[in-house]
Amino acid sequence: MTQSSAVLARNIRNKNQKANYLLAHDLLMLIVSKLKPGTSLKSVYDSAINHVTEKKKDVLDNLPNNFGYGIGLEFRESNLMINAKNEKLIEPGMVFNVVISIQGVKTLKGKEYCIMIADTVAVKQGGAEVLTGKVPKKYEDISYALEIEEKPAAKEKVKQNGNQMEIENRGNRRTREKGSIQIDENQRKQHQIEIKKNKLAELEERLKQGTLGRDSRTDTSKKIEDIVTYKDPSQVPTKEFKQGQIFVDMKNDCVVLPICGTMVPFHISVIKNVNKQDEGKISLLRLNFYANLSDKATAGTGNLKTALNTSQMLYIRELTFRSTNAKNFAEVQKKIKDLQKKVKQKELDKVKEDLKEQEPLVLVKGKRPILQDLKARPNLSGKKSQGNLEAHVNGFRFLTRKQEKLDITFNNIRHAFFQPCDNEMIILLHFNLHTPIMVGKKKVSDVQFYTEAGAQADDIDMRRAGRNDDDEWEQEERERAQRKKLNEEFEAFIRNVENAAKNLIEFDVPYRDLGFQGAPFKSHVSLYPTVHCLVNLTESPFFILNIEEVEWAHFERISYGLKNFDLAFILKDYSKQVVRINSIPIQYLEPVKNWLDKMDIPFTVGEYNIKWPTVMADIRSTIRDNPDEFFEDGGWDFLQEDRNEGDGEIDAGEGADEELPEGDSEFSEGSDFEDGDESEYSDEDEADEDEESDFEEDEDEEEGMDWDEMEEMAEEEEEERKKQKNKGGPMKNDIKKKVKK
Repeated sequence: MTQSSAVLARNIRNKNQKANYLLAHDLLMLIVSKLKPGTSLKSVYDSAINHVTEKKKDVLDNLPNNFGYGIGLEFRESNLMINAKNEKLIEPGMVFNVVISIQGVKTLKGKEYCIMIADTVAVKQGGAEVLTGKVPKKYEDISYALEIEEKPAAKEKVKQNGNQMEIENRGNRRTREKGSIQIDENQRKQHQIEIKKNKLAELEERLKQGTLGRDSRTDTSKKIEDIVTYKDPSQVPTKEFKQGQIFVDMKNDCVVLPICGTMVPFHISVIKNVNKQDEGKISLLRLNFYANLSDKATAGTGNLKTALNTSQMLYIRELTFRSTNAKNFAEVQKKIKDLQKKVKQKELDKVKEDLKEQEPLVLVKGKRPILQDLKARPNLSGKKSQGNLEAHVNGFRFLTRKQEKLDITFNNIRHAFFQPCDNEMIILLHFNLHTPIMVGKKKVSDVQFYTEAGAQADDIDMRRAGRNDDDEWEQEERERAQRKKLNEEFEAFIRNVENAAKNLIEFDVPYRDLGFQGAPFKSHVSLYPTVHCLVNLTESPFFILNIEEVEWAHFERISYGLKNFDLAFILKDYSKQVVRINSIPIQYLEPVKNWLDKMDIPFTVGEYNIKWPTVMADIRSTIRDNPDEFFEDGGWDFLQEDRNEGDGEIDAGEGADEELPEGDSEFSEGSDFEDGDESEYSDEDEADEDEESDFEEDEDEEEGMDWDEMEEMAEEEEEERKKQKNKGGPMKNDIKKKVKK
């Protein structure tokens, strides 16, 4: 059956067009009323023509030669046309598609337009029944008027047609929408002023208590001054040295390099990687070192922390050696990698010893809540760890089919999340821990248990022959039923756990309607707010940002014409790196602002990407040397940029479609996952392959700095030292000039 159709209201702009539409509607109603059993189709057509002749004779030439057709075995039955020649009588049970059209009518400008309106009508014994009667067709139901609003902001265009002036205003609806958005924005600005005022008072209170910008936890990273190769000259194995050859000391964890005729030892912790390259008969061996070229807090295999006072220090970035003995270089390269693995294993064993043990798990002997056939991330061993998750008196136990156990106590769970399988391929329980635990050979702070929901996508070419729509519909019904069943099982498990735990644990569910897209690491993922966090739990590495740890938020690359923007979160612990989410689509700008405002997080907006390591280093120095200066301009409010100012220590805004910068998103302290660990939850066997790839990921050729860049860096460091010496540390105004010149 066909559906009723009507002309769009935007085409009915003058009285003549309105009159033609009203005529077409009246003609449709007349023909429907004439469709009765025993009436000929010719008489129905003649009645319509007579009606038009009486009402508006000038459109007779614009009418078609028929007013519809019957619907039977064929969609358009040629023997049931409503025209002037068809003498066939109407019978009960017939169905007609009545179509009224006025074609080729011209406007005042000479442009042609058409009006068409139709209905599907079934003839019954007592008369005709309109099957599409619920579709609105009356003029007042399908038309609307654009009122002229006398505002200076409205765009008005005056057109003159002879002596007639016509004013067209098309912006009223858009103006009303902008007005409501403007009201919300003004309310948000007022709320932000209050939030920033309260935040400034909080910062001053924390400064008095001596906790501003500090971490309450102890720093377990290794400082560079603590690294020693030989504590005593007697330990140096000079007898094993050979003139002009590299010596790898496996006993003392160092590599001795010949530099200008002198054997110089380097601890293995400062060596980033080693690369060998053959050029004809000559072989090159290049050693790359961890250098203090940025303000990153950590570097190296052993969480190496560089010294903060760099005024009198020089760092070697790389050393290259040449030799005609390629075999010797290959042996040296192998020894260095073996030594790196050995040192890493030592540190891993030390970490296991230093880990705080969880309290013993108290088991329930009788019936207990249980979820069966779950998989764990990270894997306990092998490719996949599948087993059952059991709830006990003071925690959970995951027991695999290989009888491997993983215990998590309630007291060690910082955040617990439950993500249903609505619009997701998996349903999961995720635990973010206070104290890291060992899972396999890795120290992790996030453990997840999940199972797949729904069938995997079918290959169209592999579908069985004869499959029809009913089969697909039944499969969709089965998938919906399976998803519903999984959600109910997980929800029942959570209720039982929360009731038995007596407020020791509470599960948080992500808000899907507040979600947005972004790249906290290298790939785009879906991010969802929860009551306490902003999370991505579906893809690894997981992203979990605790809102209570956020001090300030700053929007970057907010500029006309850009399709994406970046969001930076400054944490209350200023020693931690700023958490960045890159390439958020611009349509999420207002929703993200509203969410931050509801969470009482102050934010600022800027056009450019800020060099956060430099800014954070200056802020820490300012708080240490002259904290009062930090509060004179409103704390972090100096990040609010003036749009017409020049370049400071800011990177130019990136284009809308540019690739994400490598390593630009840094979230090291808040999560145990780093860029090099993105494959932590792969399906490969971790037992041997992890050891093989621990130090090979950085083996790609790494370009060193040329002399011009090194001289420029040295000049910048010299100017910084002079400024700190003259002023006793960078002042707040100096930081502001760097961010916004």
